[in-house]
Amino acid sequence: MTARAYSETGDPVLTQAVRRRTADDLYGIVGLQASYNIKISRVILQPFVRAEYEHEFLGDGTTIKTHFTSQPALELETPVQNSSQNYGRVGGGLNVKLVEMISAKISADALVGRDDGYEYTVNAGIQLTF
Repeated sequence: MTARAYSETGDPVLTQAVRRRTADDLYGIVGLQASYNIKISRVILQPFVRAEYEHEFLGDGTTIKTHFTSQPALELETPVQNSSQNYGRVGGGLNVKLVEMISAKISADALVGRDDGYEYTVNAGIQLTF
């Protein structure tokens, strides 16, 4: 991943410029998902649960280098630590096939076991198939 350099705008005493930086990451994921179809009239409900194990093969942290735009010679370095390399993701949800071409989905995930905190995700959507 390469992030471009940029400068903030506004009061030069308060704004910063951030240098270009690169970081390499490679993740592997293996998991299981279980689901079951429940038919109610013409509607099909498909509840599901899943569990995944994730491993980070690359990623050694990085350092973000910045300076205040009023003091370009005074560089600030902020280390960004590498997170734990082994963690899990658990989740589940419900797919609902309303009619042949239209289905809806809601799901939630939680990232667990990381040193640098947790992550929660909720997704909802409608799918049209043609």
